[in-house]
Amino acid sequence: MGFVYTDVGEKLDETGQKTQDLSAKIEALSKINPDVKVKASNISAGNPLDSVNAEEMGFAVSQAISARIHGASVKAATETGAAVLKMMGKQFEDSQLELMIKAKIDFDNFEEMANEQLNQLSTTMSKASKGTGAGFWEGLGRVFNGSGDLRGKGAQAIKEGVDEWYATFDKLEGQAREKAFNKMSKEVNQSMQATF
Repeated sequence: MGFVYTDVGEKLDETGQKTQDLSAKIEALSKINPDVKVKASNISAGNPLDSVNAEEMGFAVSQAISARIHGASVKAATETGAAVLKMMGKQFEDSQLELMIKAKIDFDNFEEMANEQLNQLSTTMSKASKGTGAGFWEGLGRVFNGSGDLRGKGAQAIKEGVDEWYATFDKLEGQAREKAFNKMSKEVNQSMQATF
């Protein structure tokens, strides 16, 4: 997939020990992957800054899982999720944001992470099929031509979601792998039936 996790945002505290600063992590994430900042801004646009809704949390957790799957430690993945929430302008202490992420997902449980990535993929597929995640012109074209054809941003979002789910799925073994695949098949079939 061409993605390798690189820990970012380290700085030295007053004792000379390395420490993580979410502001520094946000800055580095924005440079490494500007799409994350754009998506985070779009998801959080108009939402209150003193709470976190399901879509915002889902996106933050998805980014954290992506970091974990591509080599981040549990701590670094947690910090990545917290940094994404902070990138959205959420007005919580860094430690509170990290606790929110820890409460949502177990970064040592690859089956749980695969299920969470699948939930995000289902949401993405639903939005893309309705034109809501596709961009104005693409969504408008789908409404007027009735083709049911996914192109552009909608198709790209689905491809990215599948790639992220597969990266998580690839870490599973045995029955957990079979269970995750069967769940993926069921979810895709349900999404397609609802869409078309």
